[in-house]
Amino acid sequence: MTRGILLLWLWLVLCGCDDRETQLQRFLLQGNQALSEQNYVEAENFFLKSLKLEPCFTDALNNLGVLNSNQNRFDAAINYFNQAISCDAGFLPAYFNRANSFYESKEYYRLLSDADYILKIKPDTAVAFVLKGLALTKLHQFDNALAAFSKAIQLEPTNSEHYVNRGTVKYYQKKWDEATADFKKSLQLLPSQSNALNALGLIKSDNLQFDSAHFYFDQALQLTPNQPYFLNNKGFVYLQQLQYEQAVELINQSITLDPDNAWAYRNKGVYYLWKEDYPNSVRLLKQALTMDEDVDRIHFYYGLALLKNGDLVNGCLQLKKAIENKEGKISEADLKRCR
Repeated sequence: MTRGILLLWLWLVLCGCDDRETQLQRFLLQGNQALSEQNYVEAENFFLKSLKLEPCFTDALNNLGVLNSNQNRFDAAINYFNQAISCDAGFLPAYFNRANSFYESKEYYRLLSDADYILKIKPDTAVAFVLKGLALTKLHQFDNALAAFSKAIQLEPTNSEHYVNRGTVKYYQKKWDEATADFKKSLQLLPSQSNALNALGLIKSDNLQFDSAHFYFDQALQLTPNQPYFLNNKGFVYLQQLQYEQAVELINQSITLDPDNAWAYRNKGVYYLWKEDYPNSVRLLKQALTMDEDVDRIHFYYGLALLKNGDLVNGCLQLKKAIENKEGKISEADLKRCR
């Protein structure tokens, strides 16, 4: 009799442990732990195990999307977020994460659609306005981007990153004083905001205030050593000062640290342009354009390099795009060659 009761108790415990919902949560927790440790293979295994029990387990589908997004597999990530939304059309985490993947995939209009859906459900969600602002900036809809970032600031006035984002749009509009005010406000809120220091360096660089530009870039690099974009920007200041060896050393460091940094390839292409090595300049500027066509003055520099390398047709096409984008001052001699 005692043995029978004991066996029954054990069976009930085992049944409780094997309950479907309990298993789902256990696989989810194990997958999340592995994901936090960047053990992607193990995390994927746990999430897939949970989906065998429940194909519409939205948490697992969403986290599989995050897992793929963390590995820059954005098409696969979007597919998982789509599945989660198909299972539960109101599952907001998947909309947030899908919007981020749309941004990385340069699908800005689809991002805007997701952000608008989020704001329809939760109209005071600052991060949704940030997502909108980032997409609108990429689409060069600067006034709308400013409105989105300003709304984020209204909702979260002590978030230093919001001021960096709004200041960046004003920087693109060449509203130097307004941009500077936003970046300095960001630093008041967070003195270690290295992105704001970097942005102030860019403003000084564009206005040919090279000593001040170096000062801000050096401060940014003290806070974030070996940040590839900061190194590249400081390198470009050296280029403007015709200090070629210092320039190319920093630009090469930037490329080594981040081989996907299109701005660094642009600057190295400019280095070769000014050193009159036109074939290498064309090669690198073409690579930068292929990687990111939004890189500043890319058509201007690429067009000049092509002309110098003897490619009149393509050089003039690039300079025409540069004129349309108001990228830089083109010499009368080059304009005459393209007429």
